[in-house]
Amino acid sequence: MDSFWSNFVQTTQELYSSRSIRFRKDNAALWIGQIGVQPGMKVLEMGCGGGLFCHRIKQAVPQVEITGLDFDEGHIRFAKDKTAQLGLDCEFVCGDALAAPYADETFDLVFSYTVAEHLPPEKFFAEQKRLLKPGGRICVMGVRPRLNLRQAPAPSSPEEDALWEKLWKDVPDMDRQRNVGGYAMGEREYPQRLEAAGFKNVTANLFTVMD
Repeated sequence: MDSFWSNFVQTTQELYSSRSIRFRKDNAALWIGQIGVQPGMKVLEMGCGGGLFCHRIKQAVPQVEITGLDFDEGHIRFAKDKTAQLGLDCEFVCGDALAAPYADETFDLVFSYTVAEHLPPEKFFAEQKRLLKPGGRICVMGVRPRLNLRQAPAPSSPEEDALWEKLWKDVPDMDRQRNVGGYAMGEREYPQRLEAAGFKNVTANLFTVMD
């Protein structure tokens, strides 16, 4: 375990805030329904970051037992502190999503958001299959930036391009070293990979959140 992600990729507060903009209390029925949360479930979030999903779910469905797992110690510290501030009953554990510290068939539901693209899918999905009770549910969520509505960036000058090249020349390629985004999959690959891991009745849905 370490704090690489929260120190070098995205701070926990940034991650928590960006998720809170999209996954809000006023649209919770939509995305919680898509994840498949039901009262009485024992739920695990793989790669929970600062715990936004766990907090929102617990507020909307108090009758769930929910745990967040993340490899990043900084994220877990933030999640625990935020949980205490909110007065919620959520558990957060620092651990490896490829070797979670739980027995077989522990959870009714395991879900993740923007995690699968950073880990070998065959190992990531197989570990969740191990953790799920018979008849349990997996939900794997990702982002498709190419589908977003974006404004074209302003053109840069040759001087600006040269400056950026100079600035980045000696910076270590942390993304490559840690394989950040190294296992990105297309929409058609998710069902195929999940079925290869032993999951059945796999469906794929696409939705967007707009102002």
